[in-house]
Amino acid sequence: MTFDISIVLPAKDEADNIETLLVDIQRVMDGKHHEIIVVDDASTDQTREVLARLRRRMPQLRVVCHQRSCGQSAAIRS
Repeated sequence: MTFDISIVLPAKDEADNIETLLVDIQRVMDGKHHEIIVVDDASTDQTREVLARLRRRMPQLRVVCHQRSCGQSAAIRS
């Protein structure tokens, strides 16, 4: 499947913020053929759990998880 817009978000320890951000992005992108790719850079909080929960209700959300922290640039390249 191809999309008109791909949004890539590196994230590390963003459990308290990621849902608000993704809901806002989804609202702005409503009606546009898009995907949101969140790259979790080895978060040590509940970021992955929050993303897994959001994934069930946001079909355009893709999640990539790093097993060890690689930094923001590596997250974007992933």
